[in-house]
Amino acid sequence: MTSPALPSVLVRVGDSPAQVLLPGEVIGRSASVAISIDDPGVSEVHAYVSLRGGKLILLGLRGRLGHNGHVVPKVVLQKGDIIQLARDIHLTVVDVNLPPMVLAIEGDNLARQVLPGTCSLVFDPDPTLAPGSISGAALQLWTYGDDWHARLPTGQIAQVSDDDEWSLSGGTYRPVWVSTEVAGADVTVTASKINSPLTLRAQYDAVQIERGGESIIALSGRSARLVSELIAFDGPVAWELLAREVWPTGEPVETLRPKLDVTLNRLRKKLQAVGIRRDLVKPDGCGMMVLTLGPGETALSEG
Repeated sequence: MTSPALPSVLVRVGDSPAQVLLPGEVIGRSASVAISIDDPGVSEVHAYVSLRGGKLILLGLRGRLGHNGHVVPKVVLQKGDIIQLARDIHLTVVDVNLPPMVLAIEGDNLARQVLPGTCSLVFDPDPTLAPGSISGAALQLWTYGDDWHARLPTGQIAQVSDDDEWSLSGGTYRPVWVSTEVAGADVTVTASKINSPLTLRAQYDAVQIERGGESIIALSGRSARLVSELIAFDGPVAWELLAREVWPTGEPVETLRPKLDVTLNRLRKKLQAVGIRRDLVKPDGCGMMVLTLGPGETALSEG
């Protein structure tokens, strides 16, 4: 199966060589991010690239973005753009690549998900598409030039084709092409350290979840607000109170519950897609919503 390449942006920081960024990759001062910048004005996780509505967007996390003389939360990336990350630190967009189609996977108990480049299908016990190459995974998928390759449970490596169908752990899974226009989501995936505890950093409209010091997902919109409110409440909270904080419009209670349920379901799918347990956020069965942190896990409200 030949791909017209992954969506990507070619950028240059200052006079340094140009580098390719894929959706989900982060720019910051941390040594673990895709583009690391050694400057005190740059945050550890300053900004990340997201594919949304057929466009590549640079979204600010814990750092500001300057564009056309204004401080902005995000920039739609276009060739020739110059974005200020910090004083005297500028990022130039050299080129933007947006193929018309991207590859996804779907199957039993697995909603259709776009492949991030290198990923693994694991069962724990439900099927989860996790970032990176995970030893012992039921299926590993990665790009090789303009092709997609798969490592099967037998250990065989094969080029992915349009008529592939994989029988794994009692289910059936298949590759499918989806339009780039509808492939974007407000989820970011980067490499993770699977066994490390989570750290949640909330800024209300943006939540960064890290594992082992590495960013593995960035939430925005209602998903971020829901998590941010649960962090602020610091304990179980009645679902209606939580919903009224996330949707502060004074609407009737009968319209709030469906909105909360839809947002919660979307959030849990996003978490599952990057290898985070679905019950990180859950109802307790008694009309309350709760954020469930495991041993050593922390949740921080940073604004």
